[in-house]
Amino acid sequence: MSPLAEPTSHSQTPIAAQFVPPGVLQGGEIIIYACKPSSWYVLMISMPLLVAAVVVTALASISRFYCLSGCEAYVYSLAVILCLGRLTVACWQWLGKTYILTNYRVLSINGLFRPAMTQLALTEVKSVMLGTFVQERLVGVGTVFCVPDDKHVYSLAWASVAHPKEVADIISEAIRRAKPTDGPEGPSEPRGE
Repeated sequence: MSPLAEPTSHSQTPIAAQFVPPGVLQGGEIIIYACKPSSWYVLMISMPLLVAAVVVTALASISRFYCLSGCEAYVYSLAVILCLGRLTVACWQWLGKTYILTNYRVLSINGLFRPAMTQLALTEVKSVMLGTFVQERLVGVGTVFCVPDDKHVYSLAWASVAHPKEVADIISEAIRRAKPTDGPEGPSEPRGE
């Protein structure tokens, strides 16, 4: 099991830490916070296909009244199969997505069989921003963006996290602790956990 530190009231750290692939943590690194996207993530990433399926089945129903087609049963079956298939893929995508905050880095891990990792050192993060898309706002989740100092490096996003304000505060506090402070003796080394 990975080392943990300071779980918060809404922290999912003990559960999500089980999903951390081996070898991700470097020497002396401690998991401060780890979570998975909200379960609403499955529905939100599937929404475009689900809406399209509803529109197509509605058109098939309307065409039945005008005797334009006799294949509405095939359309209904295909729509159900596509929706179930998309929801299954979305569940696998959710299962393979883990967000980790350590005392040195912010990480996003995607994938079950060959995980891909996106990371930013805490000392390189300029700001933490909250974003809520319309569908996220409806269910009370949000996306947390870690914006780097370097404009040539992409922002790191934790999509559809529950309690996004608290998560952003936890990340901001970790960034504050990791950045060197200017004291009377000049800049000091970053503090560890």
